[in-house]
Amino acid sequence: MTDLMKYSEASAGLGLASLLGLAVPGMTLSRIFLVFIICSFVGWVSEVIYVGVFSEHRFVNRGFLHGPICPVYGFGGLAIFFLFTPIKDTWLILYVVAFVALSAIEYFVSWILEVLFHAKWWDYSKHFCNINGRVCLLNSCLFGVMGVLGMHFLRPLIFNFLFSLSDKVVDMVATGIFVVLMVDLFFTVRKLVDFSVAMARVKSFEEQLREKFETESWFRKGSLQEMVESVRERSENHRDDFKDSFMQKLENFKTISNKSEHFLKKFPTMGSKEYSGFIESLRTSLAEKRKKK
Repeated sequence: MTDLMKYSEASAGLGLASLLGLAVPGMTLSRIFLVFIICSFVGWVSEVIYVGVFSEHRFVNRGFLHGPICPVYGFGGLAIFFLFTPIKDTWLILYVVAFVALSAIEYFVSWILEVLFHAKWWDYSKHFCNINGRVCLLNSCLFGVMGVLGMHFLRPLIFNFLFSLSDKVVDMVATGIFVVLMVDLFFTVRKLVDFSVAMARVKSFEEQLREKFETESWFRKGSLQEMVESVRERSENHRDDFKDSFMQKLENFKTISNKSEHFLKKFPTMGSKEYSGFIESLRTSLAEKRKKK
């Protein structure tokens, strides 16, 4: 029975590998999954270095997940390593194909995340030659380079390492990582849903502020941050003018903002058409906190 299970898994792995365009003997589902994980980790390291050195000048744990992986690079790695093997020796064509394919993956992931969670998690609108702020020429060029380097240098290292391990060890490691990944994914999705709900609550609160105090001379009608600060300043000297329920909403806004800053730290260029006021409020609050340090 055990032998039959091993044979079935190996056959499934070979079938999937064949479907991807590369029938590699012994390329089981577990090994394919570990290729995905390793590429996701390499992508995470690249993101941390790139953002830390050239953008934020500090350590930023990139990606949605708590663990050190960026799954979008894992999918890109699988595409490069398995789909594009027939053109691996034509470096220029491989570069162009990787340029286009990985840019398409990034665009799709950006779009689907915005549809699901109502925020554009990265925004390249200020970059030269971008498409809807989801992809830009600079990153696409880097994707092309990563595709070529990945195919010719990283792929042999990963494959040699994985095939140096026994099937039993590969299965055990893959199973363990898969369980951890699923737990991480569960908590991450829950946080993203909570963040989406929080943005909707803050938008409702913003509309309530405008409707309630728009005609007051002391009320500042600029950004959400300015509106909240003007109300808070007013409440300090005229507490009786505000109901307890409203003051609780004001306090809830502060709590929601503090909890949500985590996402802006990880995605500094985040934006949202629907909830732009809240995102800009978070950005202003973070900038002020960094100035005080």
